[in-house]
Amino acid sequence: MSVDDRAGARAARWRALIVHVAAIGVLLSAVARYYDSSNGFTALIGFGGKQAASVVPAIRDLPHSVMRGTSGYDGQYYAQMAVDPLLKHPLTDSAMDEAPLRARRILLSWTAYVLGFGRPGWILQVFALQNVFAWIALTFVLRRWFAMTTPRGLALWLATVFSAGLLWSIRFALLDGPSLLLISLAVASIESGRRWLAACICGIAGLARETNVLSLSALTDPAEWTSARLIARQVGLVLLALVPLAIWFDYIHAIYRSEIFTSGETLARPLAGALWRTHVALEQLGDGAYKPAAMTCAMVAAFGTQVGFLVARPRWKEPWWRIGIAYAALLPLLGQPLWTGTPPTVIRVELPLLVAFNVGLRGVSRADAFWLLLACGNLSLLVQPLFR
Repeated sequence: MSVDDRAGARAARWRALIVHVAAIGVLLSAVARYYDSSNGFTALIGFGGKQAASVVPAIRDLPHSVMRGTSGYDGQYYAQMAVDPLLKHPLTDSAMDEAPLRARRILLSWTAYVLGFGRPGWILQVFALQNVFAWIALTFVLRRWFAMTTPRGLALWLATVFSAGLLWSIRFALLDGPSLLLISLAVASIESGRRWLAACICGIAGLARETNVLSLSALTDPAEWTSARLIARQVGLVLLALVPLAIWFDYIHAIYRSEIFTSGETLARPLAGALWRTHVALEQLGDGAYKPAAMTCAMVAAFGTQVGFLVARPRWKEPWWRIGIAYAALLPLLGQPLWTGTPPTVIRVELPLLVAFNVGLRGVSRADAFWLLLACGNLSLLVQPLFR
């Protein structure tokens, strides 16, 4: 490498570092707007005024921000689970909207309890900020796949870390950002040849959200289905990854019995949720509500681009592609509740599909095709909850 080449590479690395630091600064400045001296960062959790009477006593008597006149957001339920991490208190159950469904997703409640040293006031602050720290960690992990020293890699990285799904997870202290971090760490472990570690990470991820078990598709490489020994190894990896979820399901089964398997209408017949959302968008157009209708069109176009790209360019040997296809198969089964709101929950649930798509774009050689696909597949950037 010539002196000029080395100087150019050094300059590119400095530019990447500056952009990375600036991106973190932008995110932290946006998060700082939700802080106040009385309640800390609890505005990020989304406690609803309409739910105030049912909040568990350990939190009710603590200073925390409340969204007056609203029902709040899902993070409020997991925050309350965090002060009772084994779900033993009856009031924890009554504070939930769908207790069996929430109970399945215990991981971030546990981590908040441990990092908050079991003190409710600290637990609330930790829970509110877990997504922020997970996002910062994810920005570093994603550099494994996105070379920020090139314009394409930089664009892919920025489109991923500032996607609506990730920012919405931060805004309301939800499960999806940390889930994506764990899935990314599992893929990195697989690519590094540490599959048993990856299986353990997938198992932990399953405790954050049950749909994270789809990341097990990264552990099952069809190219290795050539001998009984290799097949047995993959079966062992999958079984190991399912152990934590099986143990926790057994525990909560003693509390909720068969109710732990209810879906809360999150699953439906194929395309029912998407068709409902499309119908709503058409009604909005008829009523002159062009902005929400445009958001729906952008979201549908983004999903169509992502799924179409992965289907058209099969890469069975790549863990991210296998995960992307698994989430693409889940997409049409997501029910109406997950397609409600702006942005809807489906944007968060399908974050692994977005990452798989963006990782796959690295293989597009034509510049015009790359930039067009990048724009169409990342239209969720139009909805940024933290920067409103």
